[in-house]
Amino acid sequence: MKLSELVRYLNYLDQDTLPASLAETLNQSQKLLSSIVEQPGAFPSYNFDLESDFSKIQDSVAQFLGTVDSVKQQVRDLIAEREFELYSQSQHLYEDEMIYETAEYILNRKLSISDQQIHEIEATVLRRTDWRWPGLIFRPGKEKFIESLVPLDPLYIVDQSMDLLQPAISKFEPAYQRRLRPYVIDDREPGNILGKLPDNQFGFVFANAFFNFKPLDLIYRYLDELYNKIRPGGFLLFTYNECDLWQGVDIAERSFMCYTPGHRIRSHAEALGFVVEKNVTDPANAAWFEFSKPGELDSIRGGQSLAKIMPKPVAESK
Repeated sequence: MKLSELVRYLNYLDQDTLPASLAETLNQSQKLLSSIVEQPGAFPSYNFDLESDFSKIQDSVAQFLGTVDSVKQQVRDLIAEREFELYSQSQHLYEDEMIYETAEYILNRKLSISDQQIHEIEATVLRRTDWRWPGLIFRPGKEKFIESLVPLDPLYIVDQSMDLLQPAISKFEPAYQRRLRPYVIDDREPGNILGKLPDNQFGFVFANAFFNFKPLDLIYRYLDELYNKIRPGGFLLFTYNECDLWQGVDIAERSFMCYTPGHRIRSHAEALGFVVEKNVTDPANAAWFEFSKPGELDSIRGGQSLAKIMPKPVAESK
């Protein structure tokens, strides 16, 4: 049995429908029992037997649910034993293939994400942007998200080559291009990945379709460093491949993304001190986390020159 099949079975067992259905059955049975024993002419001698039988039903249901919980734990234990193979596969996939992908391939790669999900992410981004503190976006690519981040001042844009950054830079007029802070990073070697970026400065950090293609241990390294880069009260929002759902495991088994269970990302982030503000998981869409760093966002800036930043107009084809 593949790991994705085990996780699919666990996802089914974790559904709320089973306990809810049984609870509704017990509730209806309780109403029926009450109706029977309260009827005029009911036999008191039989009421005791009816109530005793109903109590046995309750005990049986509780025992059944306890057995289901035991089965779920056994499946979780089996997943924990089997998942190391996928961790290793993801690490080799990254080291042997992903780091050699061309800029063109990376820039044209898209996540499966609905318009509604995009609007939800954009709304969250807009709530977190403010000219009073710097912002950071990983892999801005060709997506429109960067246009919602321009109030952040300055805006750092980060990726693994200038070829990957250039499409985002070219979206804007030269005057705003000069305000962007492009940085090229290399996460293939030990040591600090973000060492050139300032500490405790960023009010908001955003990464779409970046951590989906990083192995779990490398995501841990990024989170370790980002906790020190984000100022108290700041936020971090990123998409990832949710391998607590069988669909994410299947994607990892087919070597399209890395194996990154959300519960492990959450545990590592919380151990660092991050607070989980939101976790969106939808089998049909990209999954994403929003973390915050405890504290209050503040700034010593007194004001900013107001001007609307517009993307560079696209030339009309003749």
